[in-house]
Amino acid sequence: MQLTSEAAIAFQYYEDHPVEFCEEVLGVDLDSWQRDALNNLQEYHFLAIRSGSGVGKTCLMSLATIWFLATKPFSKVPTTAPSQHQLYDLLWSEHHKWISKSPFLQDLLVWTQTRLGVRGHEPVWYAVARTAQASPSGEVAEGLQGFHADDNLLFLVDEASGVHDAIFPAMEGALTGKNAYALLAGNPTKTSGYFFDIFNKPKIGKLWKRMHVSCYDSPRVEGRYLTMMEERYGKEHPVFLIKVEGEFATGSINTLIPVNYLDAMQNNLMDRTMSPKMPIHIGLDVGRVHASSVLTVRQGFNVLKMAEKHKPGLITDTEEVSQWVIEYINAYDPAFVKIDAVGIGAGVYDVLKLAYGSRIIPVIGSQKSMKPERFINLRAEGYWDLRELIPKLWCADWPTKLLVELGDIRQKDNVRKDIVQIESKKDMMNRAMLSPDWSDSLMYAFLSPESCLGEFLMQPFSFSDIVPAITTALVKENASVWSHFQRTHRSGVSKWSM
Repeated sequence: MQLTSEAAIAFQYYEDHPVEFCEEVLGVDLDSWQRDALNNLQEYHFLAIRSGSGVGKTCLMSLATIWFLATKPFSKVPTTAPSQHQLYDLLWSEHHKWISKSPFLQDLLVWTQTRLGVRGHEPVWYAVARTAQASPSGEVAEGLQGFHADDNLLFLVDEASGVHDAIFPAMEGALTGKNAYALLAGNPTKTSGYFFDIFNKPKIGKLWKRMHVSCYDSPRVEGRYLTMMEERYGKEHPVFLIKVEGEFATGSINTLIPVNYLDAMQNNLMDRTMSPKMPIHIGLDVGRVHASSVLTVRQGFNVLKMAEKHKPGLITDTEEVSQWVIEYINAYDPAFVKIDAVGIGAGVYDVLKLAYGSRIIPVIGSQKSMKPERFINLRAEGYWDLRELIPKLWCADWPTKLLVELGDIRQKDNVRKDIVQIESKKDMMNRAMLSPDWSDSLMYAFLSPESCLGEFLMQPFSFSDIVPAITTALVKENASVWSHFQRTHRSGVSKWSM
């Protein structure tokens, strides 16, 4: 696109005035904090923003990208985030929205799913989307490497708290030039790492202009959302602090599963390497009137199906639940089905045990753990193992009820500080939390049969025990998970499969 001399002069002005560019050229009605952010980016070059959800962060990052490309010759905007969803479905979709509204941008920019190029100069003047991935060993697999300090550069990191720390050195290597800029933003989900250090370590923080935007600061966030979050969690809960206040959750509520673990779980890709070679397990939590029956089917790290059977106000009897589960057993042919065998669950267990024999495993959460020096009971052992697995799990569509339950399960203080104890279902319901049917079902699916039966069969192990072996195998060509596992477990492998 050719500019007249008058237009060229105007764009020299807009290069130093991003707010005016957005408002006058694009016709955007900016929020007050967005104006401050754009001015801070222009003045300080390095800007980090911790925020609540829904405040207009994705809009800001898109506008910053467009301003940079439109006003700085042969500029490059490498953009990364923890997941493809964050980049393509949200940020790149936002780019498309602004381009579709502006004839000027339609003439200037060429949009594709992964790149935004200046027309006629696409190979050398562009924004590019690259997911921030690293290998299990921490080596950067893809991200922000390959850019040079003498370019007009704007590094954009969305949901920066969830980006692997191995990604950032590649960015820092190109920030030495006078034309280098960086914009990091996101919910403060993790109380460690690069993004956390910017806001909490003075030596690092002094290099950045830092901003904090809570949901209360944004006219985009509806009051009903704030009320809902307060009533669901309370103002001291980590989820409320992170998602509403935009604060790092360093408070006293002892939730079992950190918010960043759940974020990682929701951003994962399906494991197509190891998990398809593993047997299928089913976990079943049985409910009757007020609680649902929930079933989880998993294969390795992949959760293939979560299903609920519930008729509000009506009783679901043993025969009805058993027949429902049989349909899934016939469909998936699992190696094991682990069933809550307390209350109505005992009847379902009896029916299925008669039909399928040793494949049906009872779960009694209050029974003694096989690791009594570490866990108060089987329930604590199961949930702690699940906690360690959460960042590696995948499901095509995680149920909202499950995410809410997992984010609110709490540890209890024990007189022995080295013993893990999880609050009971009664404890949860006493603080107005619904019965954790979904999270219990997921936890059962990952329990080892040995732990449920309380029997040492050669060398007992849970699925979480072999995760290091799987990780090692993934980074060693032709490595055998089982050979590695046998070498590291001298007593031999349990007869129970993963």
